Amino acid sequence: MTESRPPFCGVPPRACVVNSLPKSGTTLLKKVVGLLPGMTPTKRHLSSGFAATEAPPRRSLNHDMANRGAIALGIGRIRIVPWEVVGAWLERLPNHAVFSAHVPYSPELLALLAEKGIRMVSIIRDPRDVVVSHAMYMPRVEHGRLSDYYRMLSEDERIMTSLVGIWDERRGLFLRDIRQRLQSMLLWRAVDLNYQTRFEWLVGPPGGGEAHRQLGEILAISRHLGLRCSDKEVQRIADHAFGGTTTFRRGQIGSWREHLTNEHKTVCRQLVGSLLVELGYESDLNW
Repeated sequence: MTESRPPFCGVPPRACVVNSLPKSGTTLLKKVVGLLPGMTPTKRHLSSGFAATEAPPRRSLNHDMANRGAIALGIGRIRIVPWEVVGAWLERLPNHAVFSAHVPYSPELLALLAEKGIRMVSIIRDPRDVVVSHAMYMPRVEHGRLSDYYRMLSEDERIMTSLVGIWDERRGLFLRDIRQRLQSMLLWRAVDLNYQTRFEWLVGPPGGGEAHRQLGEILAISRHLGLRCSDKEVQRIADHAFGGTTTFRRGQIGSWREHLTNEHKTVCRQLVGSLLVELGYESDLNW
């Protein structure tokens, strides 16, 4: 699963994919990476929809079905896209491009990224904040049937749906539960091609984080990409990282406390309680 890290040489990689579980800080991380010296910000997004096949969405990834001839894309739902289609899309990227994606770990995608000289920086976030942000975001945007469905729900129902997901093939409503979505991202942690940061580390004081941690993460990301970044450049990036995009709502650490009911918390403990402890967001289940 691993490959060696690039030398600390000051030369940008061929391209960098910013990978995330949606509503984990995708835009924050993409802004940070795009501001690094030598990198080229783009609006390109590698998603399950850019080259969707007729294959139905899947809740889980079977690696016997995704092999050298196919790539698994998508976090909320998984679709299998031909290897050559994804490869051709990556080939068309400008040099040193920064692009975003929501993609689960798979050895097939790892091999393709390594072949194309593309490195990854991914981001995770407290899944309780992810759920709340997702529930608030979905009714506000045009995402087809799923957004239409969210607009019919109360706030509590939206949060519960973002927790447990929905899988209704008849109505074309697909969203895996929060545990499945988070685990899709955590599997990238062991890959040297990827550096995984956290929203809480990168957001800085405007989002309730710590300035020294934010500066340290920006420096760590630059080193992962083999780039030289001065203290002045790191500070400049931190100063421009927060907010200012159409998908931005609040970007605050711990906002789940204002929205999760006791019922939500019970379900959340069942789905991701052990992961919250494993990741250090909680010391036990008594929250």
